[in-house]
Amino acid sequence: DGKFAKDEESALAGAFEYVIARRLNGPSRLLGEHMRAQLTAPFDDYVNKVDLYVEDTRSESSKPVGLSIDVTFSRDRATIAGKIRDLKYKLLEGGRLAQLTYYKPLAEQSSHEPQPIVWLPKVIVGIDRGRALDAIKSLSAAEAAGTEANERDLKTGLMVLYQMSEQIKAYLWYSKTRISAKEKPQVGATIARYEEVLADIEGVLADLNLDYDKLRAYAQTSVVTQVIEAQLAAELGYSTHQDAQK
Repeated sequence: DGKFAKDEESALAGAFEYVIARRLNGPSRLLGEHMRAQLTAPFDDYVNKVDLYVEDTRSESSKPVGLSIDVTFSRDRATIAGKIRDLKYKLLEGGRLAQLTYYKPLAEQSSHEPQPIVWLPKVIVGIDRGRALDAIKSLSAAEAAGTEANERDLKTGLMVLYQMSEQIKAYLWYSKTRISAKEKPQVGATIARYEEVLADIEGVLADLNLDYDKLRAYAQTSVVTQVIEAQLAAELGYSTHQDAQK
């Protein structure tokens, strides 16, 4: 039973990765007209634990953000909690970003080829099992009918955007206030990347003209969002209501 549940969850996560990529790249353009998403090569998926990356194709120098995507059951919060903990100790404590070994700038059409290693911010995003199943079914129906995302799909995308926003704020705050630039000089470049990503996300939110408090209230109806925020507080000492720039 345990193996079946794990396999089922893995399959759901893989399908949801595709949903996120399609919703970011399709007509609905959840992150704006110029943002694109790409599933990673198997090496980066299994070794570097980055499932998907997104980037602004207007940028002269590609600066992607990596996403690690999970579908979780409400009774099993340990997976996401563990990933936040790993991110803290393997990346934040060293002043480092995540590694992407096989990277293709999304403005290019060539297949995955070895490029110079790209270092990118990483966040953990996810959705509750029921919502994941709804999103997968909705995308399948929309593709069959040739229609765009419905309101519920858009809300799912906004929930993921909120999770990204709060983690980038938290990791920026932690890097600025808890990591010594004298001991870890590389943290300066890490902080700069977090600031760039945060500015991009805030730009998307401004374009969408969203009430952030209402977005937060909706996102917090998800068990995954609750787990992410609880772990940001427990592991980093960060509250999602504080200003990341302080």
